[in-house]
Amino acid sequence: MRIGTIAACIALSIGLSVAQADDVDKARQRAKACDAQAAEKQLNNEELQAFMKACLASEGPVAAPDEPTKARDREKSCATLATSKSLTGADRDAFMKTCLAGPAG
Repeated sequence: MRIGTIAACIALSIGLSVAQADDVDKARQRAKACDAQAAEKQLNNEELQAFMKACLASEGPVAAPDEPTKARDREKSCATLATSKSLTGADRDAFMKTCLAGPAG
């Protein structure tokens, strides 16, 4: 009987740890999304603090930042352009660097 109780306590604590880890992951995801939105808005200190407080406290769904997808899409597009121009070696490298940097200015 004691072994069963101990096993139940261990299982419960593991379950709580997993749930807490999931909550921490969601909080980090929310913070990243709020930070990305704040960066887009270019807020000053007071506006930034108010925005972050409201954003982090909101209960709505958090959209995951899509920057990796944008970067991948840009890289694919640049690679396709380089291939269509038959660029190789140093010429291709220079073109890719310029293309991935985006428009100047």
